Amino acid sequence: MKKLTFYLFAPLTMLLLFIVSGNVSAQGVTGDVIANLTDVQKYYRAIHVMAMLLLGFGFLMVFVRKYGRSALTATFLLVSISVPLYYFLSNSGIFGDKGSEIDKLILAEFGAASLLITAGAVLGRLKIIDTCGVSNLHGIPGLFGGLVALIVVSGINYPAQLSGIGLTIVIAIIAGIISGKILSFFGHPPKPYLDSVGFDVED
Repeated sequence: MKKLTFYLFAPLTMLLLFIVSGNVSAQGVTGDVIANLTDVQKYYRAIHVMAMLLLGFGFLMVFVRKYGRSALTATFLLVSISVPLYYFLSNSGIFGDKGSEIDKLILAEFGAASLLITAGAVLGRLKIIDTCGVSNLHGIPGLFGGLVALIVVSGINYPAQLSGIGLTIVIAIIAGIISGKILSFFGHPPKPYLDSVGFDVED
């Protein structure tokens, strides 16, 4: 019985000493120092999450069959778009409380991770069909023109311009899906990106 009491009393005593010493040492530390230490820890976490995004989702997917090096390009492209986009939306007040910069970075990275997972699930089930370059010929210049207008033109109505760009993207996606579905019924050339398939080329 005495041994059992000793084995129970000794750990409880040590735990009490740790708690008391921790409270005494914490009293001598200002709130700013604790906040700075917390920000440093959050920064390390943000670096780890970014490494997971670029190395985990990017380089590891290169070795998966059917993806190849295009997975690396798609990963870097989506991360470079989604993180600044989250900052833009957060500064506009859509998400409510802005929080600190490091908190926004962590949330932006997890948003990018969600986007990569969703994009991988969707792209793995899609098949690219050439739609005669209509979207590239007419859609891409329109999008670039709208983005350049946001930067160059002074006094522009930004909400209306962004709404127009978003509507253009939605129309392009829907039109591409419909065109691809129609062409899939009629078949497509074995080499869809070779112009000589649709033209008579003299020897």
